[in-house]
Amino acid sequence: MGAEFSITATPKYDGAPLDECAQRRVIFHLANTLSEDQLVGRSGGTLTKESAERFVRARMRTGGIFWCESELEAVVMELGFDFINGLYMCLNVPPALLAFLAPHITSRNSVHAHVDGPAARKAMLELIASAKHHVHMQTYLFKADEAGEAVVAALCAAAERGVQVRLLIDKLMTFVEGKAFHKGFFERLQKRLEAAGAHVVSTSSETYTDVWWSVAKRDKLKAAGVPERFLAMQDFAQKAKSIDLNSVYHRKFAIVDGRRGYVASCNIAHEYLYDEPLDTAKASADKWHDGLAVVEGAVCRELQEVFAAAWLVLDGAAYDWSSAAYMPALEEFERPRVCQCCGKGKVRARVRRRDELLWLCRACLDEKQADMSSMGTIRLGAARKITDEAIAAEAHQVAVIFSFPGSELATGNVLRRLYAEWLKYGATLGKTIVTSPYIIDRQAFSAMGATPKETAGRLHVLTNTGNVSDHHSTGAAMSCHGRPAHDAGVKLYDVYDNRIFAHYKTATLDVGHGYTITGSYNLNSRSALHDFELCILVRGRDFHKQVAAVLEADIEHSRPLTLERDELHDSPHTKVACFAENVLSWVS
Repeated sequence: MGAEFSITATPKYDGAPLDECAQRRVIFHLANTLSEDQLVGRSGGTLTKESAERFVRARMRTGGIFWCESELEAVVMELGFDFINGLYMCLNVPPALLAFLAPHITSRNSVHAHVDGPAARKAMLELIASAKHHVHMQTYLFKADEAGEAVVAALCAAAERGVQVRLLIDKLMTFVEGKAFHKGFFERLQKRLEAAGAHVVSTSSETYTDVWWSVAKRDKLKAAGVPERFLAMQDFAQKAKSIDLNSVYHRKFAIVDGRRGYVASCNIAHEYLYDEPLDTAKASADKWHDGLAVVEGAVCRELQEVFAAAWLVLDGAAYDWSSAAYMPALEEFERPRVCQCCGKGKVRARVRRRDELLWLCRACLDEKQADMSSMGTIRLGAARKITDEAIAAEAHQVAVIFSFPGSELATGNVLRRLYAEWLKYGATLGKTIVTSPYIIDRQAFSAMGATPKETAGRLHVLTNTGNVSDHHSTGAAMSCHGRPAHDAGVKLYDVYDNRIFAHYKTATLDVGHGYTITGSYNLNSRSALHDFELCILVRGRDFHKQVAAVLEADIEHSRPLTLERDELHDSPHTKVACFAENVLSWVS
């Protein structure tokens, strides 16, 4: 922050004193991490409920986080510099751990949505096929069906041509969720992968018994060079675990060659990666509505660190994850000043030639328009005037945000906080659409019910309430807790009217540059308290338009929830189903 300020507060964390530069970074990370209640509670009352709400509303103007220090400084100028001291008092973990757990903000990325089976499958397989150095993939379920076979074949082919393949999956839950034995029996696929040279680690170790996470194990990992921030995160996960089997790695993402990758809500199985088009007008039990986002740019550096944290703590073979081979220098993602074709003209657009990116001037771009066979798809230009705004569409800012069991004990669950604030305040700024397959978390329902009535009609929430859902209590949760949101004016929908299961987990906020959340996080207690999750928050009008168009189409094919059908109870305490849902919500 450029303005002068003086820190006089003493933080809860009692480590070594920080210099001014470190203090500023801590304040920035805290501002991007803490919820309204945490700001009041962790500051010891220094920050009032009123000032915390003003701060959170201001933060929502930029999608729920600050993307640079100048944005935070503008808000601090509104609130007064005493707010900085109150914020600094909230520091309760080492600054290095705070920096790791706070949103990881990057610039100069491209992000593209690939929704439903054929598109998601094609994007995933093309990414793997393009790999030259490594493929790092983490997923929750990896079934041994035809979709799983296709992905394994692509990974084996990559490994056989010398690409390093590292795969993190939950073998235990894949077996449990496999329904039929042959679909859940991943060992057969694992043998093929390892025979081809791939490395596979099961995240089922995250059952986290005290025997598994012993002092000796921690010391061994630290001696092997595993960063303290990775180990400290696991310490918090150990403290927060409820029972040993109640935590899973639910993240779904991949990095290819440190430059490209995806972030998904879909697992690897036929119901997510089918290869026939989805007909939304017909009922479909084996084709789900889901998708992934292909990312390219500096965001892959942050995904690489998150992958390494899991891989190393879960006993994966050590590798030099922070080297340039896995983490290209930031400079490699910057737009060059001159054309990479002629070396002289001012850059006007980016194009892809096979799996190579080139920045071209207007003259070279015009010349290449006639040579589409050699250049491949031109992302900018051709059909529209090339402008600086068009180039900006390719330069999304992306924040990687992840959570884990123990987030609330450490810095707070930023994903839970972000969704709650979008549900409560998003509609005050612009149209907000949230779709999630399992809306069960009480905090989410409270946020919906608290959205101001004058703008509540701009909040649209889609979920599965019928028996098409693979979850036992999503319909009961909405019936028992959705009435206050409905009465406030929020638009609630049974997505696709129980014809198709919508597993897509994403949200859009139509304000400013346009904001989009997508990834693995569910609005349930599992994601909030028990599981490891990962999403990206994207700032960019181009990606926002892509996803918003999908969600608008979903709304058109969905049915509004109504009082006439007794779908939203006004006295849930009298309903047996609501009592059962309350009991089950702790593990849901």
